[in-house]
Amino acid sequence: MKWKSKFEGVVDQFEAHKKNLLADVQLYTSIIATRTHELLASEFTNMKAMVSLAFDRMQTHEERELAAFAQKNGGAERILENGKLTMQFLDMEKRVSTKDDKGPTSGKSGAPTRSGLTPAELKKEMSKDVDTVLEENTKAFDVKFGAIELSLREVNKTIQRQSDRVISEVLAGMHDGPHERIKDQVCNPEF
Repeated sequence: MKWKSKFEGVVDQFEAHKKNLLADVQLYTSIIATRTHELLASEFTNMKAMVSLAFDRMQTHEERELAAFAQKNGGAERILENGKLTMQFLDMEKRVSTKDDKGPTSGKSGAPTRSGLTPAELKKEMSKDVDTVLEENTKAFDVKFGAIELSLREVNKTIQRQSDRVISEVLAGMHDGPHERIKDQVCNPEF
């Protein structure tokens, strides 16, 4: 019986150690989770700042002017709601796009601008979701890319034909005598 009380004491001691270890693990897990959350929050903030900076740098001067006008007048929603502001925005867009050397129909990148839009068309453009705009742009990009790719294939074929012709001329000249390499159109009209 004296062993029973000793074993009960050891079991109680194991039980206490178990509770202490679980409390330590929970505390450690909580600290790690908090640090991870803080790290992710700071990385999200950094990422958001980097994306914002990238979009700011990619904007043309004209886009910055239009954005400043929209910001000054309460944002895009307010401009779309107010017919007078919508007309001012469209007029400003026309003025900004005509500053470009290429004229009012093309922007700095050579892409068409929206300078001929009516207020209803502007509202329709602004109501499109990002996926729709990306899909439309992808279609246009694919058509342009296909045309460029076809053009490059034709250039490649031309280069290949010309290089084959030069190589055959060089090889033909190596096997013939010097009299065969003379290209005189009077004596030899095939040249």
